[in-house]
This record gives sequence, C-alpha cells and structure tokens, in this order.
Amino acid sequence: VDWTGDLSGTASVLSFPLTAPVTVNARFVEDDPFVVVTPTTLSITEGTTSTVAVTLSKAPPAPVSATIVRLSGDSDLSAAPTTLNFDSTNWNQPQTVTVSAAEDADAVPGTAVFQVSATALQAASFTATEIENDARLTIVSGGNGSTVPTGVTVHPLGSTVALSATPVTGYHFNGWLGDAAVPAAIATTILM
Repeated sequence: VDWTGDLSGTASVLSFPLTAPVTVNARFVEDDPFVVVTPTTLSITEGTTSTVAVTLSKAPPAPVSATIVRLSGDSDLSAAPTTLNFDSTNWNQPQTVTVSAAEDADAVPGTAVFQVSATALQAASFTATEIENDARLTIVSGGNGSTVPTGVTVHPLGSTVALSATPVTGYHFNGWLGDAAVPAAIATTILM
C-alpha cells in the first residue's frame, strides 16, 4: 500500500486527526513473483536422495534462471541441478531438485540450508537433515587388558560387531557392561 494525496506513507493503516477536508488515495501494486519450494524441510538417510519441487508464485515478466546454492551446513548434503529456468509457460510447473546425502564415515547427522534465488524474485530456502545410518561404538578397557575393537569405532546400523577381551597377566575378564549379546563371555557380539 502506498498512500498519496494530503497524507502520505506506506503503512497498511493510516491514522490522522480530521480537522479539515482531506483527500487520500490508497494505491496498490501487484506483488512481484517469488520462488516457492515444497517441502521446506526434508530428512534424507545417508547414502540416499530426496527431492523438493520449485515453482514461482506467478508468471515472471521475462524468462528467469533460478540458482540453487548451499548457504550453510554439512558439505555431505548437496543439491542438483544448480539452475532452473522459468518463463511464462512453465512458471507453475514443478521443477525437481534432488538433494543427496553422501555416505560418510562418521556417526554425526548433518544439516544444510539451501537457497533458491533469481534476479528480481524473492528467494526461498529449504533445510535438509541427514539421517545417520552409522552408529558409534566406544569401548573402554580400563588399562588392565586389551579389546578388539578398541576405542571409538563407527559401524553401519544393524550390523553385528565381534567383541573380544584379553586380560593382562594377573587379571581376569569380569564381563562387558552395555549391550553385549553375552556380557560374561570374553568373545561376544553387539548389534549396532
């Protein structure tokens, strides 16, 4: 809204004391087209892909190229293609952007924010979250023996990991604490 006449301003509500005849004109301008992304949040299991659909709110006055960039976050998350073209014939036809969550060696989920923008259009963003398919196994031996594996290791969810313990001379194995299949056995397994 743009008020003109004896009063002016851009507020949607205009208040003033009426002490004389006043002429006020309310001018309305058409909204510029803007980018629309659906959905605006998505979760992607590591090693797989998901998609978002991109359209415009209305036909652009001239053909436009929209670019997709990662603004921040985990570099294991990526989007393709990086350019979409819109014009008066396809502005409302969803164009697909594929978001990939690369397989990685950690057990830490990642998040990234992507933006879809074009000259003279209001941009839109979406957030992608990587769902981990790995789990971290931490083994602490206490120094009076050794274990296999040892320390912190990362394994695929659902996998079975063999565990073994070897005490040093003068000590005996007293058991596993946690989720070992057979806690009293020197050699056992754990399901990740």
